[in-house]
Amino acid sequence: MDEKRESQIVESIKKIDPKIIADVLRDILRSDEEEPVRPINPNPNQPK
Repeated sequence: MDEKRESQIVESIKKIDPKIIADVLRDILRSDEEEPVRPINPNPNQPK
């Protein structure tokens, strides 16, 4: 990732309300505790 793109991402993240970020992180952490994390397999019939 080049520096220009990285700085654009950082600037866009800075514009997000910190309360929203905190709520999302809290929800993610809470959901991890309640249920086991299952790997996402879009094609379960594919041979390994």
